[in-house]
Amino acid sequence: MPPILRTAIGFITLILFVVLPLGIFVSRSHTKVNVLLYWIVLYPSWYLTNSLFHEGSHYLVNSLSGVQVIDVRLIPHFWRGDFADAFVNTGPESPFQAALGATAPYWSGVIWVAFGLLLLKSIRRMPLMLSTLVLTIFCLRPLADLVNNYFAVLAFHFGDFSMVAHAYGNPVMHILALSFLSLTLAGCIYGVYGASRPYTVPSS
Repeated sequence: MPPILRTAIGFITLILFVVLPLGIFVSRSHTKVNVLLYWIVLYPSWYLTNSLFHEGSHYLVNSLSGVQVIDVRLIPHFWRGDFADAFVNTGPESPFQAALGATAPYWSGVIWVAFGLLLLKSIRRMPLMLSTLVLTIFCLRPLADLVNNYFAVLAFHFGDFSMVAHAYGNPVMHILALSFLSLTLAGCIYGVYGASRPYTVPSS
């Protein structure tokens, strides 16, 4: 997939599955916020953690399952002008190892969503900025990542889920992807609407 197309798809999923849900979440607090400040804080948080969690899960699961990791880059070298390329290159692997490692960001994403919801439920009077960070990093980030990669295999036969399709066939790939998507989406909807009402600063 051309880098510019990958960037465009990533930007669209960012708007639809991170920015808009966060707008709904913040609006429920009935608190005036500095939109520019929130964007300055939240976008780098999403960008860095998305790559780190995604490639880190590939690396960790492949290493633990006995697959040789040949080369790894957990975050793009943005300081050199490369804002897209992060990767984990591996050696020979069995179909099960390939599927397990390829889907690691998505089944671990379900776990991260549950962790994020636990934080939102358990910490009372959480400041609005902190609650938006929790929702962004642990809930909406995995959702956008999953949607982005599932769309890539549907439209371009490219990406992590294509490895599952090659190993076990398209039906298994779709069942796994839609299962992860259902759980992640349900958790994010609950996070936006039900897990926690953000702390609001009382008006004087």
